[in-house]
Amino acid sequence: MAILEGFYTVISTEKHTDLQTDFTIEINANHAIFEGHFPNMPVTPGVVQLEIAKQLIAKMIGHEVVLSKMSACKYTAILNPNQTPTVVFKLNLTPNEEGIKATIIVEQETVFSKINATYTEKLS
Repeated sequence: MAILEGFYTVISTEKHTDLQTDFTIEINANHAIFEGHFPNMPVTPGVVQLEIAKQLIAKMIGHEVVLSKMSACKYTAILNPNQTPTVVFKLNLTPNEEGIKATIIVEQETVFSKINATYTEKLS
């Protein structure tokens, strides 16, 4: 998603296993996306959190993926980059017959989102 260029930076990676990694990212609170969502009260959109997770999964497994199924997606707190500039994306992957099942938690003292989804390899 080209619109996310410059939106976040991975500042650390903690690999627990080949299928379980925590990525700490820093969100650019001055990114243009916040001009519309929302001026003077930036909120990181849920769809952006999903796109970041997809990009981080691709980084973990070495190829692009597409979201093919979502079984649960809860946004439990507002992610304001002025108040919480860094967050941890905790990714736990499980290969299955449909692709890769991902359990994703976005947190930093507070849990911002919990996502259970299935991704498949992106075909050219």
